[in-house]
Amino acid sequence: MSTLEVAFRRLLTGTRAGAIPAPDRTALARWFTKTALLVADAQGEVLVEPEHRPALVRGMPDGLEVFIGRRRKTTPALGSARNSDGSRTLLVDDLVAHVASEGVLASRHGTRLWPLRTHALRWDTLPVVS
Repeated sequence: MSTLEVAFRRLLTGTRAGAIPAPDRTALARWFTKTALLVADAQGEVLVEPEHRPALVRGMPDGLEVFIGRRRKTTPALGSARNSDGSRTLLVDDLVAHVASEGVLASRHGTRLWPLRTHALRWDTLPVVS
């Protein structure tokens, strides 16, 4: 998992312009999922069933969706919320991610990050969400 942390830090602190290659999209989806899972677990909730968690070591557990967008305001720089539909919203710097079981997200703010889409995803065209 330290490799995942290093990859996320590189994406967060690097230049975020142009296309987001598939390996970077996977790293973002895995990091946001791992973090949402840990926050939910700390609060006594289950986002990903324990038997599916080992899939995060090399990839993503089945049945999850991750959406990503950007915020204009970067304060606070870190945050987490449980949504009424059971999904999790994470805020890191100017990035906002929603993580949920497939089909659960009632409000799909952002662009689908996971499952990977076939067309290119670009930093500069991520939607601005509130």
